[in-house]
Amino acid sequence: MGLWHLNTVAPCLAYIDNGSCVPPPGPALWGPLGLTYNGQLITCPKHYRQSTNWVSNFFYEPGNDRIIAHIVLNTTYWPGWDVQRYEFNAEDGSWCNREEALARQAWIGIWGAAYTQKATMGSFNKIYACRNNETKIREVMWEYAEPATNGWWVDPYTWNPKSIYGYAVVNRIDNLLAAAANWTLDCWRNISTTPERFAQLLGPDCPVEGLLP
Repeated sequence: MGLWHLNTVAPCLAYIDNGSCVPPPGPALWGPLGLTYNGQLITCPKHYRQSTNWVSNFFYEPGNDRIIAHIVLNTTYWPGWDVQRYEFNAEDGSWCNREEALARQAWIGIWGAAYTQKATMGSFNKIYACRNNETKIREVMWEYAEPATNGWWVDPYTWNPKSIYGYAVVNRIDNLLAAAANWTLDCWRNISTTPERFAQLLGPDCPVEGLLP
């Protein structure tokens, strides 16, 4: 298990011209441009078709030697949001699927981006992530951030002490898990048999009551 830099190079995002803008206070919901979502995107002097809302996942995918970003976008077109997968060359950081992404052909679906965040590579070159809608840590598909069919998973909420995490690094070879929640980083061993928390790192200003010494 190790740490490494994930880098991209400009341009890693692209401007999409909506073709026109609307004088303040902006477009009406039912205006000459048709049904408009996120009117602030085309209120003069802006004339964007979309803008980045947040990045759900940003990780290295070894099968294709690419850096993957799952991007949630605000849009002026229906339904007011979009979710695209941006792929970057892991060696030089260049944007590999620019044309596909800008043509809205790298769609990943809203549920993967909404429920899966902070995915990262782990053992056996698989991608693992915590999920917002459950307590399990799962193997997920790098393309869509959805749980992998018949994929690996553990549920730290069934361990002692019960735990819910927002970020995790999985080492199935050595049967280890490092996972973070709030102010703490927990280290577990024997995760496939009888999980045992053997170390804990406390962040600054962390209340220490009930935590490991």
